[in-house]
Parts: sequence; structure tokens; C-alpha cells
Amino acid sequence: MKISESAIYFYGIQYNTYPLSYKPKNILDPLDHLQFALKHQGYNQSLLDQLFQKLDQASILSRIAKKLNGVKVDPP
Repeated sequence: MKISESAIYFYGIQYNTYPLSYKPKNILDPLDHLQFALKHQGYNQSLLDQLFQKLDQASILSRIAKKLNGVKVDPP
């Protein structure tokens, strides 16, 4: 856990809190939430499977291409 994070335990469940600077740019964008989770919380394969079934493939590839800083990403 980073210094800027804190954890609270309530009935045996850990809840992590983060400073506002960690807030996704667009709170309505599931890809921003996915990016946050992968950076700070790890991932759940079942949840990722469900998310990728609902998201548009072109939007996922576009976001990945932007993050790769110029590396070309071709659709499968």
C-alpha cells in the first residue's frame, strides 16, 4: 500500500481509500475505471470477461493505442 492510500477494515473486509488525485478523468467511462483497477487493485478475470463483452472493441483498441504513445495497434 502506498503512503497516500489508507485501508479501513469493517467486519473483516478491507476498504481502500485514495486521494482525489487518483480519481478517473471520466467517472462514467468504464475504461478509466479499468485502468485504475489494473494500476492500483489488481484484477478479477471474471469481471474483465464481463466488461470486455459489453465494451466496443474499437474503443478499447483506441484507448490502448493512445496509451502506447504512437505504437500502432491493429485490430485482430
